[in-house]
Order: sequence, then structure tokens, then C-alpha cells
Amino acid sequence: MHSEVYVPLRVVAENMGYQIPPFTSISDDQPFYLRGESVDFYVGLYEYTPYAAGIPEFAIPLASLIPKGSNLFQ
Repeated sequence: MHSEVYVPLRVVAENMGYQIPPFTSISDDQPFYLRGESVDFYVGLYEYTPYAAGIPEFAIPLASLIPKGSNLFQ
């Protein structure tokens, strides 16, 4: 998940002239919501980017979080 979250976050910050600390993982209490076929994570204002960047959100397809060959409904 590192590339789906950190890379776009870093690009937004660097385009505005900021450097951000390394992103290591999604925390246990990371805010998220479900939207269609994805889970959308977001970070708070000033957590990684300045206010002018808005609230960064990152959509991760639900299918990428389920191990191949598994059935969640069995």
C-alpha cells in the first residue's frame, strides 16, 4: 500500500514546495470510508501537507485487499 498512499502524498507536497516525513504504514485508527469498490483513506490537515493542499484522500480497490482465491462470505 506504500505506493498507493505515500507516492501521491509526496507528489502533492513537493509540488507545493514541501518535504514530508516518510510514510511507514496506515495506523490502526486511520480515518477511512467505503465508497463503491474501494476503501478511501484520508489524513488530517497539516498531518503531511499544508492546509492549501486540502485533505489528501487515497482510494485502494477492495479487491487488492482480499487474498487471491479467498472467499470472505464462506
